[in-house]
Amino acid sequence: MSGIKDFVLSSTLPYEAVHGLQPVTAAIKRAMTAYDTFEDGARKIAADANLSAIGKRDKIQKFVSDQSHELVRVRKHAEKAKANVAKRRAKLQPPSIDKTDAAAAAIRSELRAQLVRMSAGERRAFLPTADPMFWYAVLEAPSALTNVDNETRSAVLSLAIENAHPGQLAKLEHDSEAIQLLEVASRVLTELACEVADLPNAAALDELVNSAVPDQRHLEADADRNTAPLLEIVSRVRPRRNS
Repeated sequence: MSGIKDFVLSSTLPYEAVHGLQPVTAAIKRAMTAYDTFEDGARKIAADANLSAIGKRDKIQKFVSDQSHELVRVRKHAEKAKANVAKRRAKLQPPSIDKTDAAAAAIRSELRAQLVRMSAGERRAFLPTADPMFWYAVLEAPSALTNVDNETRSAVLSLAIENAHPGQLAKLEHDSEAIQLLEVASRVLTELACEVADLPNAAALDELVNSAVPDQRHLEADADRNTAPLLEIVSRVRPRRNS
């Protein structure tokens, strides 16, 4: 199974120098080091001629139990990293519309009327390159007032966010890819541990792990601290289109 480990490690390389992803890549590497530890330990125990088949099984399960903190660690890092990226995405919003500006509100109302007179295809073709005022006209009102479908509305929201936070959506997507790789590393390590311990399923492994590491708060705190950079919105210098 070392092929999957090598694949995970090689896939990690493009993310190593990316701001905020060092804790993710470090967690992946640590998980793959634990992968080697599980494989080597299982191999040595299996080669022990002084142990019966049952003795080998018991010793391997004890070995996996002793290494359970590594399974918890990578799982917690993956969970926290994913949650922090979701929180960062939620913070990326278009600027608030000034509801007290009656003149601007009248203009947006007229822009919505223009959109209603367009066909669905015309709106989809027009909005990506339209003045940002059109985007805010769409976003502040119910879809019934613009005839903009949900897919187009979602695209307009992305345009408005990109205009307000240049480059951040692309970075989110890039960071999410690295976190998916961390989830793969966690899954690969879990599957190996289950296999070498000769456990019937993941639930049995969870029972063993939770028994070995009943108090996981310190590992959760480590994951919180290490993945905190993923909450940061890093400014990019790029001119924005006026709204």
